[in-house]
Amino acid sequence: MKILFLDIDGVLNCSDTFKDQPRGDAIDDDMVRCINRVIDVTGCKIIISSAWRFCYTLPVLRRKLGEHGLLPNTVIGVTGRGDGRGNEILAWLALHPEVTCWAAVDDDSFDMGPVKDRLAHTSFQTGILGKHVDQLILLLGEKESETSSLTSGNDSGRMTP
Repeated sequence: MKILFLDIDGVLNCSDTFKDQPRGDAIDDDMVRCINRVIDVTGCKIIISSAWRFCYTLPVLRRKLGEHGLLPNTVIGVTGRGDGRGNEILAWLALHPEVTCWAAVDDDSFDMGPVKDRLAHTSFQTGILGKHVDQLILLLGEKESETSSLTSGNDSGRMTP
């Protein structure tokens, strides 16, 4: 299973978002579409690593993100509370050996220490951009196509027994 650890502030919103949506829980639909692209291409699931996990329950987070267009059935959990976001991610991964590949997207890197090499570092000024989407796809890898999983090295594209 592929996992994307998702921060919200500075990823799914930016300083301009709060001009249009002055609430503290503002989300930019275009930035959600960027995350949907990562999900579509890689087949990853989402773990919320954002501080929003302390303000909202998992069902509320799913609903809020869904209202802004996040693909359904993609948010499967949240990280726990620990000593820095990087360590929280590592602690979550230690409990989930089924994870085969993962990446994180966050606008803060100061507490990401041990996971910086798997981080797409955004900015609160811009939120997620195309270059971050490309980086996440590179880190997670494209999902295996149905055709390639059905063929066993057969160049004809037909299923082999």
